[in-house]
Amino acid sequence: MTDLDDAIHNPGPLHTVIHADAGPQNFLWNGDKALLVDYEFATVGHCLLDVVSARLGFPHSSNAQLVPHNAVEALEDAYREVAMSAFPEFEDHATFLQHVIDACAQWALIRWAGLWQRLFSDLEDASDETIPKMRSQAFTVFRRFTTTAKGTGHRLPITTTTEDFNRALQHRFSDLSETPPYPAFESS
Repeated sequence: MTDLDDAIHNPGPLHTVIHADAGPQNFLWNGDKALLVDYEFATVGHCLLDVVSARLGFPHSSNAQLVPHNAVEALEDAYREVAMSAFPEFEDHATFLQHVIDACAQWALIRWAGLWQRLFSDLEDASDETIPKMRSQAFTVFRRFTTTAKGTGHRLPITTTTEDFNRALQHRFSDLSETPPYPAFESS
């Protein structure tokens, strides 16, 4: 696990300024292009944390929904294309995908640690309607990370753990499912 800790906390040149809340709620459309606003959580971190949040159902946003895989791939490909000048190792798609998985693993661990008490304990306020939605978002993050990592063999111990955890969640909360897709992406 030392290499994951290193990838999260000391990613070398992959450490850069990130927005840390780059979800749909923080973009404005000016008629020509999307503008990213609301930098209150901006920090230095892994360069792919903002990008992979689309893959994971925007784990930092309380109103997030899923983006289809083909749109996520288009976003990541566009980012990779631009980022290759700063990060030449991204030219190799397999290397880029490993960094995507590392960033997804970081989000999964953030979700796990940050929301454990509130989402999964018996002490939760049953009248709080946001709890099931937040639980669904955490489930989505874990499932999307598992799906991404499983196909590559990268970070398998974390993959196995998140997969087991989601099975336990589904057993405990029988109505648990991934967050729904954004209506704009639903087929008509």
